[in-house]
Amino acid sequence: MSLTSENIEFIDNYLKHSNVIYADIRSEMTDHIATAVEAGMTETGWEFLTVFKEYMAKHKKELMKMNNRSQRFSMDLLKHYFSFLTKPWMIFFGFVNFFLLMVYFRIPANDFQMAVDSYTVPLIWLLIILLPQLIVYMFTRKRFYYIERNGFLAAALYQISLLLTLISAEVMPLGIAWCSYVSIGYILYILDNLRQFYTNKIYLTSITK
Repeated sequence: MSLTSENIEFIDNYLKHSNVIYADIRSEMTDHIATAVEAGMTETGWEFLTVFKEYMAKHKKELMKMNNRSQRFSMDLLKHYFSFLTKPWMIFFGFVNFFLLMVYFRIPANDFQMAVDSYTVPLIWLLIILLPQLIVYMFTRKRFYYIERNGFLAAALYQISLLLTLISAEVMPLGIAWCSYVSIGYILYILDNLRQFYTNKIYLTSITK
């Protein structure tokens, strides 16, 4: 027996009222619950609500552990972000980015160093962490766990790249390219997360509402 779009929306709303605030985590949990409930309906022949209530009575505590990870910074976050940065096409983008900045456009290193002062660094941190997340929320009206939490990681990597520009003239080009790579890379990371979220065909009817 297959679940209807109304059943999927019911599960999604139930999780919302259970304080599962991040849409991507809620989608994972909805996927888990829907698969189990669908199997239970097929096995018993019972209606959706009966199987759902029985399943949640037995497994809610266990399921909420999936939501509890949103309360802390975990290795899962690091793996999720770095697995994106190490994708072949992202590595290729990194080389192209370095070539364009350092060879084709010949960005002056001294000009870049002069722009890095006590005012721009905090501003850049805020822009990397907050601005993309605000734009995502404005268009989707949803919060995303991986996007929000890895914004801090992206900002930290950007700070490291700024430090590289101050070490020496030889290292500075690498730092400049890394600054650009981290900034653009985080935007691409956001877009990739949104693409995966909205191409989940099972839940498209409910999560896009």
